[in-house]
Amino acid sequence: MLTLQNIPGNDRLVRFLKRNPSLSSFLLSDCAHDMEGVTTIIQPVLQASQRCQNTVFFIQAVSLGSTGFLATNLSPRRQESLCATDIASSWTLGRGNTCAISMRVKSVSRCHAVITYNPLLGFVLNDLGSKNGTWVNGKKVAAQSRHPLNDGDLLQFGTLEVELFVSHHQDDLSHQQFAVDAMATTPG
Repeated sequence: MLTLQNIPGNDRLVRFLKRNPSLSSFLLSDCAHDMEGVTTIIQPVLQASQRCQNTVFFIQAVSLGSTGFLATNLSPRRQESLCATDIASSWTLGRGNTCAISMRVKSVSRCHAVITYNPLLGFVLNDLGSKNGTWVNGKKVAAQSRHPLNDGDLLQFGTLEVELFVSHHQDDLSHQQFAVDAMATTPG
């Protein structure tokens, strides 16, 4: 059985998985311990910084069927250049310590915005009545209104600009789960 202690391959991938143990456990379990499946899901996260064109900061949103996770280089801990949220369908963003993604910038409110994921709607941004506002591609998001997000969007929280990248992997997981289910029901 594949565990975090015996993952072969890419050092950067291994470091990311070890720094995010709950995400790693979830992905390994959902991918039936198939490292190729886990790599397919994590690869866009590891390559997100190379996609940045407008700023050095990014959020990579990853959907996994009915849930997902966010990964970012906005970590307040300098030693962690890339960190991920827990698997969920809603994440708060702001200056506060309890936010899923904490942004240590004075123009960002303690609880500035929330990103949600719905399999039918995709990723959506909601400004929580922040003092200095939220923008998507230069257009202000009205407080308490929902704004759909797309791959490549430029987000602005107060004065902080962040590029958003989106990847969807529900098909990867459902195909892998189908294969596991088929193997379990095949007489052998």
